Parts: sequence; structure tokens; C-alpha cells
Amino acid sequence: MFASDQIHNPMRIDAVDQLPESITYGFLVRTCTRLNDHIFIAAELTIDHLIPKSYVYKYSYHTKENEQRKFPVYGSPPTDPQSKSILIVEKSCGYGDALTTLPLLQKFTDIYIQRGVRVEILHYYRQSYELSSVFLGRCQNQMCDYIDNRKSLMQLYVEEKQHPFVYNQIYNFDGYVVKSAATKLYEIAKLLNYPNPENVLEDVYVEQASPNEALSKLIAFSKKFRYVIGVQFQTAHDEICFCKRSWSSHRIAEFLSLCHENGIGVVNLAPCQGVNWNNELDFSTLPIPQLFGIVQKLDLMVGIDSCFGHIAAVLHIPSLTIWGKPLKDKSQRPLCGNYSLVSKRGDIDSIKASDVIQRSIKILTGELAVSPTIRPVNTVDDYYAEWID
Repeated sequence: MFASDQIHNPMRIDAVDQLPESITYGFLVRTCTRLNDHIFIAAELTIDHLIPKSYVYKYSYHTKENEQRKFPVYGSPPTDPQSKSILIVEKSCGYGDALTTLPLLQKFTDIYIQRGVRVEILHYYRQSYELSSVFLGRCQNQMCDYIDNRKSLMQLYVEEKQHPFVYNQIYNFDGYVVKSAATKLYEIAKLLNYPNPENVLEDVYVEQASPNEALSKLIAFSKKFRYVIGVQFQTAHDEICFCKRSWSSHRIAEFLSLCHENGIGVVNLAPCQGVNWNNELDFSTLPIPQLFGIVQKLDLMVGIDSCFGHIAAVLHIPSLTIWGKPLKDKSQRPLCGNYSLVSKRGDIDSIKASDVIQRSIKILTGELAVSPTIRPVNTVDDYYAEWID
């Protein structure tokens, strides 16, 4: 048995004499830090080679202190030829991240379900688990339990024996290192052997409806305006991403005023501090899975680099995204139907409200086209985008 919990000491024998001689399995420890990703990608690939090629993923242990440190356990493949089930380990850590792959998983799992195969999906993070009710209701979805990692190897062995392992196939995204968020869709499609990932948004269906009361309010609100747009201008994750993605409250107030002048109704979809929403429709308290039906009835989605632009793409609603500083290998645009405004200064507040309203009106009137198709590399570049001084 082997374990690894240090990058500089990847091989550590621990309490082998406590285990039966016939038992050999390993668990790979992944850590998350502020260092450059390439260091950890190299370390993960090195450690991964220590696991026998015949072994497959079984389940995971997590630390309670840091949800991004996990212990995937690997073992011998299943021996039951009669089983008809597959396991997918989904590790998207944000709503936007999950929305890049969940439409693909919907297409992929539907193929198996139609053949009578049971599909189980193990979610590492709450966000993808919540969205599973929207896209993957026909699958068996479950959250990965957080278990304290301070267990002896004998404890792990005993608990492993209590986990029946009857899957025909395991698709473990946790052990699959993608090169970049911008290429994730195509890389996961390759892992699943799914052809033509550029077509994953065709016939995507949403399984959870918005509340009737909210939809009634939206219908009544829409009658007052020529167009109705959704907005998301702030996120709680600026610090995590090492750059400011949120638009300042004074810019938001300016934009709302310009919307009123141009007969455009505004629906706020996410928590936003320091802004008066009395003249707009505010659905920011609804859970995100309940907002798909709302977004589906909008004329345009305007906002920052966050989840609602990705929701709009899945629902074939055009979106306008404003960017401060796109991060290499981290930033990904909505899959399609998007136009982007990017700050040349790397400061999202340098993008004026007048710039945003002008492009919004042009998109609404058909004068400005949005990105029509999914690309293999979905980066923030000059593709249906402008860089603003």
C-alpha cells in the first residue's frame, strides 16, 4: 500500500504491517495552493504513474478543513459481469465551470440510460450537485461525503470492504487534468469518447422549472418595456480569482439609468451590494437552479464573467460579458451566443456604462452579432469581442 501527501516526497510507506499481505491499493492526494498550476500538474502526473494501470477509481476521502484536498482511492476493477452501471466523478467547482460540461454529460448519460444502464454521478462540489437537478435528473446524483483524513490505513481498508464495487465503467474527472478551462469541453469529450462536442447544446433540456409566482411577475414586468434583459454585475469570488471581476456600484447605477432612458427593463439575478433595485425586478434570492426558466424568457443577458452568461449560452439566449483581466488558462467565455467587452487596462471599471448600453442595444436590434458556434479553444480574444481603452 502506498500513500502520497507531499510533493517533494511522493512515495511514503505507512503502516503496511497492519494490512493483509494480499491487499494492495493506493490513494492519491491532491493539494490546492497559490503556486502556479504547472507545478501541481507535473506533480499529479508523476504520482499518477505510481498507481497500477489495471486499477480504477473507487471513491474519495476529503479533509473537512479544505474541500480542495482529496484522497481518491484506487483498487482492482469490478468482477461482476452482470452489472449494468457506470460511475462519473464530476469535480466542477463552480456554477460556470459545471455549465461547461453538464450539457455534455446530459447527452452522454442519456445514451446509456436509453440502453437500460444505471448512471451514478458523484459530485465533489455543491454547485454541480445543485445543477444536476436541472440537467441530470435521470441519473443517480450524490455528493461526495467529507470525511476526516486522519484515519489509519487499516480503517481505510475496512471501510473499503464495505463499499460494493459493481460499476462496468468509471469516468473519473478528478484524475483527469485539463490543460485549460478554455479547452475543458473538448478534453472531457475526448475522455468520454463523445464525438462532435460542438453540438452539445442542440436539444438540451432543462428539467427544473422556475416558480410560477416569479414567472407571473416577469410576464407582467415585460409588458412595460420593449426589451427585458437579465443582469449579473457582482460575484463573491473576486479574491479567489486574483482579479476584480465585479463592476462597481456607480457603474451599475449609470447602466440602469441608461436602460430606463431606452425603454429596457432589467431583471437582477444575483446578489449585488450598494445598488437600488426598486425600479427593477429582483430575483437574486432565488436558488440558481430555479432561475433557468427566468433566463429562458429574457431578450439578453448582460454581466460579468460568472455563471449567468453560461446559463444564457445553454438556453440559447444572447449574452454580453464585460471583462477586467481575463486569466490565462482560467477564463472561459460562454460556450456560444456571446459578445465580450474587455478592458485594455485590466480594470473592469474602465469599461463605461455607455459602452455597455450601446452594445446591448445593437445586439437586441440585430446590428451586432454574437458568437455563433462552440470553439475547441474558448478563450477571451478578438472573436466577437472588443478591447476597450
